[in-house]
Amino acid sequence: MYLANHMLGSQRNGVNHVSMNMGDFNTDSGPVRGTNYPTYSDALLDWYQAKNVKSVRFMFTWEAVQSVVGGTVPPAAPTAGPGYANYWVDLISVLTRLLARDIYVCTRTRPSSMS
Repeated sequence: MYLANHMLGSQRNGVNHVSMNMGDFNTDSGPVRGTNYPTYSDALLDWYQAKNVKSVRFMFTWEAVQSVVGGTVPPAAPTAGPGYANYWVDLISVLTRLLARDIYVCTRTRPSSMS
């Protein structure tokens, strides 16, 4: 049992924030913004806040962050396509903007075909 002021102790209003856990993309160039995954506006995140959303389970794809298993995060630009760097920037942006609204974020990766 957790105290009410502990992050695990109070009941939370939450949503699953999906779609950055996209399907297939070109592994040479990386995921394409707006094609393989959406970006999220401040208007949507403001709506979450206005509706008293307190937590977001954020789904993403590890292969879009690392171009190879055990690779750098984010991947080095010359060896990986530009899509990897863009995905990383977009992922960090939405997480930062959710946290700035005092919305607790838990992440979950899409199961890999390699696991």
